[in-house]
Amino acid sequence: MSPRSQVVLRDPGGITVHRTAIPSGPQVFTELIPAVRSVSVGVWVPIGSRHETPATAGATHFLEHLLFKGTPRRSALDIAADIEGLGGEINAFTTKEYTCYHVRLLDEHLDVAIDVLADMLGSSLLRTSDIDAERGVVLEEIAMSEDDPLDLGRTELERELFGTHPLAAPVAGTAHSVSTMRTSALRGHYRRYYTPDNYVVTVVGNASHRKVVSSVTRAFGLAESPVRAPKVSKPPQAPRSRRARVGKAFEQVNLLRAHGGPARGDDRRYAMAVLHTILGGGMSSRLFQEVRERRSLAYSVNAFRATYSDAGVFGVHAGCAPEKLDQTREVIEAVLREVASAGLSSDEVEAAKNQVKGQIVLDLEDPGMRLMRLGTRALFGEKIIGLNEGLERIEAVATDQVCDLAEEVLTSPAVEVVVGPSEESA
Repeated sequence: MSPRSQVVLRDPGGITVHRTAIPSGPQVFTELIPAVRSVSVGVWVPIGSRHETPATAGATHFLEHLLFKGTPRRSALDIAADIEGLGGEINAFTTKEYTCYHVRLLDEHLDVAIDVLADMLGSSLLRTSDIDAERGVVLEEIAMSEDDPLDLGRTELERELFGTHPLAAPVAGTAHSVSTMRTSALRGHYRRYYTPDNYVVTVVGNASHRKVVSSVTRAFGLAESPVRAPKVSKPPQAPRSRRARVGKAFEQVNLLRAHGGPARGDDRRYAMAVLHTILGGGMSSRLFQEVRERRSLAYSVNAFRATYSDAGVFGVHAGCAPEKLDQTREVIEAVLREVASAGLSSDEVEAAKNQVKGQIVLDLEDPGMRLMRLGTRALFGEKIIGLNEGLERIEAVATDQVCDLAEEVLTSPAVEVVVGPSEESA
């Protein structure tokens, strides 16, 4: 008996999303866009750095590298050439809560994309020689991130924000954890989580749902036994105010300041998107105008946000000369205080809403962004919404909601990290 499919979205704009849950196999979501000649395929695995133990810190990211190294059917070169030889692209990324392997190529080669991904995820050889060689590559990646002031600052900021919680762990692990990780721990991590019933497969583009389900069923097969889900950690505690400095011989200092924010499933995330835009979402934002345009304190100043299943982060970043650090900090704090205490005008909120809605529309013209949107919503069990509903949710954000959120977030304890020359050398 073939698995039943259901329509989870029929958007007035002509977009249809189907879902099929294959018993003991992947969940399959397709978003049909008949006007394009391509397909974007993603395989999402709900395992990230927050699910690791001290013995496997960095294992999920390490495996992301290793799964490109070969299977009984394909060498590392074959994996790349089978996709690139058809004009396509193949890549992967790891986050704190999930891993994604993705391919984009012409619609006529859909079966190739699915077969390559299924082969990589299901039949990776994980040879000792490949593990030893790739260990060096991962260590170089960690070293490279430590030479990037913004990467280094974000890593330290997360440590300060989340303390001993698993969300504090860097996605790639540390040089020590990767250097000492046992081969058996890596292989065990792979066997535990890389099973067909732990995957969400998404396809966006010109492909029928029935064809995708048939190809996925054939390529991925079924799990021999149910996946053992990782232990769910408790939500992190609210951060406490603190400051940290990372001394590095960079020309500039990078200042990062962060507060706790709405989690992924919090309906206030739409108000957060508007607040983020007002404060640091572009050249017309308050921070850009005040820090760069009026005072010429920094070349780069912006806001950022991150959402996890049980936590959120709102932050500000600025890069400036060491002698301008104190003044830059004071101006940023003044901007945030003003918004938290005096609120925002309806005109400013409406302008930001229009900016957010425009960005949503433009993003959805990119198949890769559509794949990300569909994949993350499917992975976290969220409602699949169309463009119109997404725009309506932004439009429904009221000025008082943004003001209330600004007061709550911007008056909460802040964590600050400064990366750059030590105070003595500055």
